[in-house]
Amino acid sequence: MGKREGGMTLIGLLLILFLLGILVFAAARLVPIYIQAFSIKASLDAVRSDAATQPIGKLREELVNQIIINRIKGVQVSDYVFTRRGNKLTISISRNIEGPFIGNLDFVLHYKYAITVTRGTNE
Repeated sequence: MGKREGGMTLIGLLLILFLLGILVFAAARLVPIYIQAFSIKASLDAVRSDAATQPIGKLREELVNQIIINRIKGVQVSDYVFTRRGNKLTISISRNIEGPFIGNLDFVLHYKYAITVTRGTNE
């Protein structure tokens, strides 16, 4: 009896390359969406130190500056929600970012970020 040879066939190799290609393509489409989400989180983190002492109007100006600096598209300062409870201030944002994949298929990333700081009694 002859030896049976093992190994990968050409069709198996092409199938694996095709699947890897789809994964690389999906990753290339998702990276800009994740970068935008992390930029929005960075904008909140940047105002965290000032949030304890600055009035809300100044914090809104700082968020506008952060949106410009980080080149965040599709986000307005009005998307940030300011909530005061006692001496606690919470600044939050909740959004969906859509990104194209193939044809009429899209990726949708939902994120919600918030910071809470304790403020002094004088405002």
